[in-house]
Amino acid sequence: MRKIYEVQWSVVVRDKDRGGLGIGSLIAKNKTMFFKWIWRLSLPSNELWKKMMFNKLKPVFENGFPIFSRRLSCIWSDITSLMTSTDSVSSALANNCRFVVENGSLTRFWSDVWFNSSPLKVIYPRLYILSIKLNATIVDIGNWELGEWKWELAWRRQLFLFETEQVVYLLPSLERFRLKATTSYKKVWSHQQMEVIQLKLVLYLLTEL
Repeated sequence: MRKIYEVQWSVVVRDKDRGGLGIGSLIAKNKTMFFKWIWRLSLPSNELWKKMMFNKLKPVFENGFPIFSRRLSCIWSDITSLMTSTDSVSSALANNCRFVVENGSLTRFWSDVWFNSSPLKVIYPRLYILSIKLNATIVDIGNWELGEWKWELAWRRQLFLFETEQVVYLLPSLERFRLKATTSYKKVWSHQQMEVIQLKLVLYLLTEL
């Protein structure tokens, strides 16, 4: 009688060139399809289904992804939970996406990751607390003057010397950032630098977790 060998399922689902049977993880495939819809929700467009959903549910955008506070259907609740959970999947997907700021109308100045690898409220927590526009988008923190963008930071009180020094350090970096007065933003998949995402790359990423 032949001996029955036990093989871990994580090995079975691997690609054949990696020692598996090439079956693939159904969990990873399901989450990949969920992410496809999250990606479509986060892209700036005027599709009718998206406009109806946003008008009804009033989402708040965080790092380019819509966050819904109102009750969703079971399907949409499962889809959006992919990015709001604290597990490695949501972190991996978020870390491999970035959105390129254009006119700043959908990008939150303090809370979104647009300026550096971390939100400005993390880099400058003191200035964030003192700002009178905590949830403002980039376009709310300045004005266009003769075709040139001018930053206008406003505070709750007069700044102390050490706080002013932080502003002096921040402003030159902001001045190097160039806004565009056209489109709101575009979302790109980090590995491709393209707006059209390839699901097989997402699937490969999730399978490796």
